Amino acid sequence: MQGAAPPKSSTSWLRTIPGFRSRKPWLWALAGVGYLLFVFFLIAGVAADGFAGVVLVLGVLVIIWLAVNAWGIRRALPFINSPNKLLAAAAWAAFVLVWLVVIGVTAPATKPTQASTPSPPTTLAPSHSSTTKATTSPKPTQTPTPSPTPTPTPQPTTVATQPPPPPALTVAANIQRCVAAGNYETITIHTSAGASIDITVTYPSGSSNNGGTNNGSGSANSAGNFTDTWRVSGNADSGSASVDAMVSTSDGRTAETTGSFKIYHPNYGESC
Repeated sequence: MQGAAPPKSSTSWLRTIPGFRSRKPWLWALAGVGYLLFVFFLIAGVAADGFAGVVLVLGVLVIIWLAVNAWGIRRALPFINSPNKLLAAAAWAAFVLVWLVVIGVTAPATKPTQASTPSPPTTLAPSHSSTTKATTSPKPTQTPTPSPTPTPTPQPTTVATQPPPPPALTVAANIQRCVAAGNYETITIHTSAGASIDITVTYPSGSSNNGGTNNGSGSANSAGNFTDTWRVSGNADSGSASVDAMVSTSDGRTAETTGSFKIYHPNYGESC
């Protein structure tokens, strides 16, 4: 015959509660004090904050039970009981966040502080003497209303339009390429109409005292042309003569061009 099953202890249900599962009496005493404090704070929370206080205290208790895995409740929460530490931490954070949000939503609104109403001033009764004096009521002082200060109307700023700058001055020289000593040389300058022109011709000898220089000052005609023609001395040295033409206008614009021509002596067997 099989033996009869041993009877269950009357305190077996108590050993399923976290804190009472140990056989150590001091742990039982500590757990009892803890649960009594929990009941106390639960009652105080209901009295102070209503439903928000209940959520606060119960949330703390649930967190403790989840931490110690009371009754194996973490098996019903796969994310908190996940072997993946990152997923478990995220589940714990989500649980705490929802708990705090519920507390904030259910917390009672703060009542505004009422300002104390000042007590009315004490009115002293006038004393009666044998001689009655007329009491003159003070007249209210009228505060003059300041007249509005007119706002000045901004005047439009007139921006002076600057005329466009004049075009750049240009100059070109058409020089006869070579001339025999004793014959005529011609230089034609083309520039702006009315421009002043000053031509300097330097012979191979280095002298600039010649007809090309002496006759090379004047003004361009309406077509912008100026012509300088002179007779080259028959005694002029053979070689290259340089030409320097300066042009200027009344508005301060200037321009310059240079060139050269050849002087030769046919009698000496030279050619252009």
